[in-house]
Amino acid sequence: MRFTEKQIGLLAARKVQVHQNRSNELMRDILDAAGAVQVKAKYRNKKTQIDGMTFDSKKEARRYVELSSMQNAGLITDLQCQVKFELAPAVMVKGRNRPPLRYFADFVYVQDGKRVVEDVKGRITEGFRIKRHLMASVLGIQVVEV
Repeated sequence: MRFTEKQIGLLAARKVQVHQNRSNELMRDILDAAGAVQVKAKYRNKKTQIDGMTFDSKKEARRYVELSSMQNAGLITDLQCQVKFELAPAVMVKGRNRPPLRYFADFVYVQDGKRVVEDVKGRITEGFRIKRHLMASVLGIQVVEV
């Protein structure tokens, strides 16, 4: 039996789709076994839930697991997630009220008696650069990038 080019293309596309579905199922099984459940995609990140908490990426969720282990081992204390810092108050711009400028740190904890503000980044954006600069200049806090 001979296939046309169109039929060969359709068969190849179906084979790729089946392979992708199997890969997705395998990844879901691995995450489920680890207690993590994928939620919704954001850009290229995969929102991930661990211990009932939702993280913006798998990388951030992995860092949370590391920090939790460090806290359980007594290496760090007072681990907090998504801590809000106000960088500038609300203002009126062109007759419209603008909300305060805020930065949400992924993690804040105490290590060796010092407060550490940490942000997990896959890629450093211009918005993050500005907020990191404001954190240092306005609040005197250095943000650690992971």
